[in-house]
Amino acid sequence: MGTDMEPIAARDRQLYSDLVGMVPGTVDAPFRVDGRVGLGQNYGTLAGLQDVWGISPLQLQASRDLLNLPQPRMHKVFGVRYVFTDFEELSVPSTVLGVDESAGFRRLLHRIDEPYPRAWMAYAVMDTPDRAQALGWLADPAFDPHRTVILEAQPALDLPDSAPEDARVTIAAYAPERMVIQVETPADGMLVVSEMFYPGWRATVDGEPVAIWEADAGLRAVALEAGTHTIEMVYRPVSFRIGAATSITAILGTLSLLAVRRRL
Repeated sequence: MGTDMEPIAARDRQLYSDLVGMVPGTVDAPFRVDGRVGLGQNYGTLAGLQDVWGISPLQLQASRDLLNLPQPRMHKVFGVRYVFTDFEELSVPSTVLGVDESAGFRRLLHRIDEPYPRAWMAYAVMDTPDRAQALGWLADPAFDPHRTVILEAQPALDLPDSAPEDARVTIAAYAPERMVIQVETPADGMLVVSEMFYPGWRATVDGEPVAIWEADAGLRAVALEAGTHTIEMVYRPVSFRIGAATSITAILGTLSLLAVRRRL
């Protein structure tokens, strides 16, 4: 019987392409790569790269919808900085860092000259409860997701007539189940984070719990008033809380039983 498992330990595997080593492992902010051509399968995990295509054939439908956007828009929404491709040029300005012609196939590594952020402030809102319409707006070349965010309803904010130019968004901490973001905004707006919206994520602004909005048909967003804020997002699903409560109950029950036995 066949198997799709490779009998090679992770420590003994070789990178799919020499181009992979040209992507720096540490930069000023988290970024993603588009590794569909030249990175291959889940080889990004060996190099610590976040590939927009993931490491599993199992994907959220929202993720699939965003991946099917026109490539320049998909790259912008997902915060892609490096692109593994067979294209000599991208549709946005980029620098070719290297070329790999092994195995008779030409691959190139592009670095986008003006890299897209993983979190940003948007000061205009378009609202619709229709996901198909939201995806249509996202695919429109005239739409700029870094200036306008798509939500299911209008937030209770005093949005400005034009976007301020001096807003600052800094990712202070990043891990698979936790993010900390520092924001300085001179006006009310929506903080949009290039991470998938999913039940179980919790957010606080300056320590106070707030709602997470579904933005752009699959991303996360938080409403912010003007000022300086610290936003924390943590993954805490209901199953985690149930498990924690069950464990505490079991521990207390064990301690009670031990106390009774000692008395006897």
